[in-house]
Amino acid sequence: MENFISTLAIIVFFGTPIIIVWLWLRFVSQREKSRNQLIEKALELNKDINSELFLRPKKDASVINRRLLVSGISLVCFGLAAFTVLLVLTNISYASFAFLLLFPGLGFLIAHRLIAKDLKKGQAGGQRSF
Repeated sequence: MENFISTLAIIVFFGTPIIIVWLWLRFVSQREKSRNQLIEKALELNKDINSELFLRPKKDASVINRRLLVSGISLVCFGLAAFTVLLVLTNISYASFAFLLLFPGLGFLIAHRLIAKDLKKGQAGGQRSF
């Protein structure tokens, strides 16, 4: 029974990120496909197409910073949870795989901190460096 639980934990641990990445890529692909179909339909009907449809909006530094913060916190929490669960269900050698989630999360949090510091300097000087 313990062998089954450890095998199941490993499958869930590695399978879940693969499924999430696959679903995200599928979503992005479908969104791009529907956007292209809309543009093709407008061209077929000889409608004027706004050139802004072809441009991607430029992201603000505060939006990027907020996304880094959310991603960092999520990865750190998920890494800690995976470490705890794998430590309880298996041994320390399998639980150490959770650091693959924890350390990128810490990297995102460090990047968030550096961008926030850079934005403060830019706003204090009257200009933004991003």
